[in-house]
Amino acid sequence: MKLLAFSTSSEMLSVALLNDSQLIKEENHFLGLRHSEKLVPTIKDMLDASSFSLKDIDGFAIDIGPGSFTGLRIGLATLKGLVFGERKKIIGVSSLDALAENAATEPHPFNFFNCLICPIIDAKQDRVYSALYTLSEAKPHSKRKTKYEVIKIKDLLKKLNKKKAIFLGDGLGKYQDFIAQAKKETTFLPRKFWFPYASVIAKLGLQRLKQGKRDNIDSLSPMYLTPPIK
Repeated sequence: MKLLAFSTSSEMLSVALLNDSQLIKEENHFLGLRHSEKLVPTIKDMLDASSFSLKDIDGFAIDIGPGSFTGLRIGLATLKGLVFGERKKIIGVSSLDALAENAATEPHPFNFFNCLICPIIDAKQDRVYSALYTLSEAKPHSKRKTKYEVIKIKDLLKKLNKKKAIFLGDGLGKYQDFIAQAKKETTFLPRKFWFPYASVIAKLGLQRLKQGKRDNIDSLSPMYLTPPIK
């Protein structure tokens, strides 16, 4: 299966092309919120360099957030344009799942198997988007243990209690010092782990497509999380 994946949920635009689970090419560009200028040209250049056309692509995996509202809308609008009139397999992948999977897919010197993996994405107003994950030692991959939520950073730390935690995600740019002061037994991953890479979106998307899961492009929408009503 030839799978094209992209992420527009953060300041980084990421596009990847897979062919039967093999990564053919990936491009990552830090653009702020200027994804609309670069997304389609990057896809075109990637297909041209790989000697593929859109007709050759069997499916698409897309980052559906949570993250930048503007970036997510651009990504979904672009996908709808690419598949208009075509019968392609579509799968949406959460940014938080992709971040957690970074802990399993990238080589690193940390032992994660007795820790909670805690990706955080800045949601403004002292809140983050987050979920908690564990890492399987038998076959390294992340497994989500809690629901996706938007939560005040102080409440997230209370939820973790005394459990060891590994933090990653762009929320660290704002909250790393606060977390370090408030919680011991904590590891912070370097900045290169903070973003949802398209290669990881593709990997997770392909796994779900092989399980028979797929999304309807007409009903697929960004993952918008709202604070609980108190």
